[in-house]
This record gives sequence, structure tokens and C-alpha cells, in this order.
Amino acid sequence: MFPDDSLKRTTAMMTPEPPKVVPTTEATTTTIVTTTTEVTTTTLAPTTTTEEPTTTLEPTTTTPEPTTTTTEPTTTTTPSTTTTQATTTTTTTKATTTTRKPTTTTTTTTPKPTTTTTRRTTTTKPPTTTTPATTTPDPSDTRYAATSSFHISDLTAAGTPVYNDGPVHSSEDGPDGFGTSADFGDNEEKPERSCLKINDLTKAVKGKASEEHNKCWRNPINCKHGFSASIFGKLIFNRKDESRRYLFSTGGDIEGIPGVAVFYKGIYLNAVVSTGEKVWSIYVAGLVLNDTWSNVAFTWSQQEGLDLYINAKREAYAKYPDPLPQPPRQPLKPLQLTVGCRRHGKNMYDDFVRGKLDEFVTWQYKVSQENASFFLGGLGK
Repeated sequence: MFPDDSLKRTTAMMTPEPPKVVPTTEATTTTIVTTTTEVTTTTLAPTTTTEEPTTTLEPTTTTPEPTTTTTEPTTTTTPSTTTTQATTTTTTTKATTTTRKPTTTTTTTTPKPTTTTTRRTTTTKPPTTTTPATTTPDPSDTRYAATSSFHISDLTAAGTPVYNDGPVHSSEDGPDGFGTSADFGDNEEKPERSCLKINDLTKAVKGKASEEHNKCWRNPINCKHGFSASIFGKLIFNRKDESRRYLFSTGGDIEGIPGVAVFYKGIYLNAVVSTGEKVWSIYVAGLVLNDTWSNVAFTWSQQEGLDLYINAKREAYAKYPDPLPQPPRQPLKPLQLTVGCRRHGKNMYDDFVRGKLDEFVTWQYKVSQENASFFLGGLGK
């Protein structure tokens, strides 16, 4: 009977230990050999949930010490207990679901910095919109005083005759709303000598120009934003006339002298812009009525080329220039604007206009087609 008593004592010693195993389900998972794959999955679950159930970490660290001593007898005596506690592994599947939640949160946080980068790219747009504002005035006010860079209303008062025997008279016949005009009618008879010159544009009557403006006129290559010019003319045409007759000029011609010019030959109206290295030239035929007030204007920039306007309507354009022989020619010195003829040397003038001219205006930028009404100056308002 002694062996039975010893067996009872051993069983009595083993019975208090199962209560310790029941609350620690993780200790039973170590004894299951058949479900090794599940053990690998359960190891991932505590790594993700160690931050939340911090209390479970304490029993897991303390229970492995007694289990190392009891695992040898439990493997032979309590196989049923391990199977019943294996069902607790279903709770580990819940832990696997928790692992998916942090993965979803990581994906949602990643697109946020990408959206902020796109906002930075949009900040580059405002500088592009501010550049036209520095050169383009309010289109609602088309008066020369509001839009132009330089304006001569009374040409006879602002200019000086190029020849003493070639006077230019003031006429009461001007464009509607603008008053008087400069009359070059003496050129209808020989000798043709009536023309006006303006040497210092900064001292012109009712018109001021900066030194930068003068540099732009001296050579259009110095015009950072382009250049535009306008004038009213009541021109006398003759189809058989082979002479060039200049409305205005700073010396520019198709031969390569830097500057700008507008002239007509017969019924062909021409505009020229030359930088000394390249030249833009365009013309129209028969679009200006004989002995009738019309507005003639051009706009130019190196990027967009040369446009010719008649009465605020674009009639011709040339985007690309023609090359000129090298080396480039130099501008005529000193800077001089001629109205009614062309200067081709020191105190040498030819190609005199026939008719009347008024309201010479310039802009230190290329006036857009949408703002072509600037050329009409608000009709004298």
C-alpha cells in the first residue's frame, strides 16, 4: 500500500500546478509540436500588441521558469489538457487582425506628404502672373496718358525742321478728337525737304523718356519686353511712286542699321525692326485709304516677332527674322527720331512723307492683340 500512498502524494503534488497553467495560455503553445506553424504566427502577434497588453508580458516572463521543470512530466500525463487549451489559440487569430490595422494606418499616412508637395508646385504660378502686370496697364482706360511710355501730341512744337528751307506747318485738320496735326504738304512739290527731328527724347514736349527708353530706341535688342509704336496719318498715295516715304524712323532699315521704321512705297505700307544682326520686315497693300485719317502701328519682341496694325486691327505679322551680313552695323549717332523722313547720315535726310501726321506714341513692351485699342488713344478722350 505504500506505493499507492506515494502515487497519491505525487498526484496531490501535481494537482495544484494546473491552475497556474490555465491563466497562461502562451505556455501551452510552446508544448504543442503539431501546430508549429501557428506558433510562428503567434510570435508575430505579440510583437504588434506588446504596447497595448503590457500586463500580459509579466506572467509570460515568469511562467517559463516553472514550465521548464514541469514540461517533462506534463507531456506524458496531461495530453488532454493541452488539447483543451489549444482552443485558446483562436484568440491569437484576433491578434492577427490587429496586425492589419497598423498596416492600413501606414498606407493612409504616406499620401499626406505627397499632397503637400503638389501644393509647393502651385506656388510657382503666381510669379508668372505678376510679370504681365508690370507692363500691361488697365485695359479699361485706353487713353495714351494711361497706357503709353512716350507720347508726342503736338509734333510741330516738339520737333525741329531738318532743313531751314523745309518748314512743317501746323494744321487744324487732325484726327477726330485730337485737334491739330503736322502738315508735310510742301513735299508734294520739289524740292522735298519738310521733316521733323527730335534729338533728345527726354526733353520732348508732353513726352518723357528714360535713358533705358533711349537705349531701347537706339537698338531694339535692348528692349527687354519688346517695343510698340503708333501714329495717325492722312497719307497721299501714288501707285506709280517708287520713292520710300517714311512716317517715322530711328534709322532702322532692311540693310541692317539698328532701329525701327514705318514707310510706304506706292500703295505698300511697310514696317521694319532691325537689331544689326537680324531684321524683321512686313508689309500690306492697299489697306490705308488715300488722303484719309488712319492709325498705323506695329508691335515687336524677339520672341514673338513683328505685327503690323491698321486702325487697331492686325493685318500682317512676321515671327522669324532674316539674318544680316556680319559684322553687325552700328546705330546712327546721336540718337534721333525723325517724323516725316529718314536720316541716313550726318545731316542727311531723304524719303520724305506726303500728307499729315499726328499723335506719335510708343510703348516699352509688345502690346497684345487684345489691347490693340491702345493705339487709338481713347479717341482723344
